[in-house]
Amino acid sequence: GLDWQDADPDAYDPDNPLALLEKAAAAEVDKRAKATVRAIRCMAAGGADAGVMAVARAYAKNHKLLAAAGDFDKIAREAQRGQQDDDSSDKGPTQSEILAAYAQDRYTLHRDADDQPYALPRDGAQIARYLRGGRSLRGELAATYLRERGRPPSSSALADALGAIEGLALTADACDTYIRAAQIDDVVYLDLGREDGAAVRIDATGWDVVAAPPLVWHRTSHTGLLPDPERGGTLDGLWQLARAPEPLQPLAAAWVCCALLGLVTPILDITGEHGSGKTSAAKMIGNLVDTVKPGGPPGNATDLVVSAYRRMIVLIDNLEDMPPWLAATLCRLVTGEELSRRALFTDSDEVVLSLRRPIITTSIDVGAVPADYADRRVGLAFPVLSEDVSLSEEEWTAAWKKARPAGMGAILDLAVLVLAELPDIRLDRTPRMGDYSRVLAAVDKVRGTEGLATYRALRGKAEIDSVESDPATSALLAWLTSKWPGGGPARWEGSMTDLLAAIAPNPEPRDWPKTPRKLQANLAKLAKPLRRVGVDVSSNGDKEPGTRRALWTVNRVPTQSFNPSDPSGTGADQAKQPEGLGEGCQAPEHNPSQILRENTTSDLQEEETKDVKDSEATLLPARCTRCGRLAGPGGILCPPASRRSRMPASDRPHGDHGPQGPRG
Repeated sequence: GLDWQDADPDAYDPDNPLALLEKAAAAEVDKRAKATVRAIRCMAAGGADAGVMAVARAYAKNHKLLAAAGDFDKIAREAQRGQQDDDSSDKGPTQSEILAAYAQDRYTLHRDADDQPYALPRDGAQIARYLRGGRSLRGELAATYLRERGRPPSSSALADALGAIEGLALTADACDTYIRAAQIDDVVYLDLGREDGAAVRIDATGWDVVAAPPLVWHRTSHTGLLPDPERGGTLDGLWQLARAPEPLQPLAAAWVCCALLGLVTPILDITGEHGSGKTSAAKMIGNLVDTVKPGGPPGNATDLVVSAYRRMIVLIDNLEDMPPWLAATLCRLVTGEELSRRALFTDSDEVVLSLRRPIITTSIDVGAVPADYADRRVGLAFPVLSEDVSLSEEEWTAAWKKARPAGMGAILDLAVLVLAELPDIRLDRTPRMGDYSRVLAAVDKVRGTEGLATYRALRGKAEIDSVESDPATSALLAWLTSKWPGGGPARWEGSMTDLLAAIAPNPEPRDWPKTPRKLQANLAKLAKPLRRVGVDVSSNGDKEPGTRRALWTVNRVPTQSFNPSDPSGTGADQAKQPEGLGEGCQAPEHNPSQILRENTTSDLQEEETKDVKDSEATLLPARCTRCGRLAGPGGILCPPASRRSRMPASDRPHGDHGPQGPRG
């Protein structure tokens, strides 16, 4: 029959804290247990601190008061849980009921596009309060309870209230939230990070600061305060402070516009030697429309996605290398990523995070990168700063603080012009980062710059770098150059096993493909860059007689060139070095015999000059030396019957010229 109602907080005397236990010890034996439990509960209700309770615990143990009453700490914890503002059912609402009433009276409940529940204040700025985390509904409810009741609610009451609130929110209609920037119809809004929820409204006619944008902002610990933009500003102060080479300035400005407008934005990769101001330039570019802070890459893909989810622009500083998992995750983040994780305390429920983020990276040189990553990157190489013009951190911060409002206003002005021009921008062929190419073309049109030409040159160089940096493709091009010097027509046919044996260097590098399947995967990933530099590797499904292995052909084809309808071309005719492009941004040369480093070893040359009979490879010149038609094995025979039946009639030979070749 013992319960909390037996406790009387006023019975506890702080000046004589053990009086209740002393009274219990003096009680009759049959009443001692109940008196001890009541004494402990009264001490807890009266606010006895941890030191007093420790002394009381020792007193109860020494006098054997708990033999029938149970554990002292357990009784004290139950007493503290029961002390919920005397909120028993017969004395009024419980703490959890009071907290739930606060939430329903002062907030409206919603869920976002990822089914995450949140609350909106009925009065005030439309800034989402998610149930947990930074600036959460949990914290605001606890603070309200403390202000109105004079003491904080218990954690169990908060958990019960939030569980009920979450259930109500999940039954509401979905209403998405936005971090920093959002596009609603043809209007873009930029959150200034102010407590009143004000934002910049941008459309094709102009921009202005509005007090109540028609959307819900999601504020995180990374959503800092932006300055009020200045009208009529320019980017000159920013570029001067960043020491950005002039040909690269439209690329950076277009990148910021692309990120602001919510379009698919490539990775902005800022490179340079020590002392080139890479990190400072990255912070300035990102902080024109966001508050970014540099940080190193997380240890795994999940941590990177979770970190990116809570910010608009991700800045990864001082990359030392590009492991495959990081390259793949960054590629997915810029074009669209979805992360599914098991929800806590469940067996099968999942939490799904859907996001797409602009990313800035800085590095000296990360070395070889996958072709997919190179195709999603805008590389900006910054020159080394002279020591006599370098600024101290304090001077740089002051200069940036002064230039930032004008730079932000200039970016907003540029975004307005880009929005007006984008409907009229047409590209005959849309590359992978097509949104960025269109924005860059619009920037060129309104500013009279040549950023798109520079971007094409950089893309071409990146594609060639990806071919050169891959051991298999660089060995393939070196082998072709050795077998057919002079850049004339060349054709080879055989299985992937034959090709792997023909091009393998000695010794093989550590990342050399060990199997034909690995080689095939490498060549498939780099098929487009290979064609750019004049090599086509393909299969039409034919099988090798006997082994039934797929037959592949390697052809030397004309190098593809830049042209106005193909922003990703790599021809030398239009890839001229833009004036003032700067060191590290040179336009590439495109002769396959010239783009390779001169690294062919004598072992490789010896391997390449082996007799064709030592392998199943078949070297095929363009035409048969006897009849002038398609050549067969060895270069002197027409194709064997197995191939002749599959050839067009116009290309079939008139007859055999001798004994059959290796596959006859």
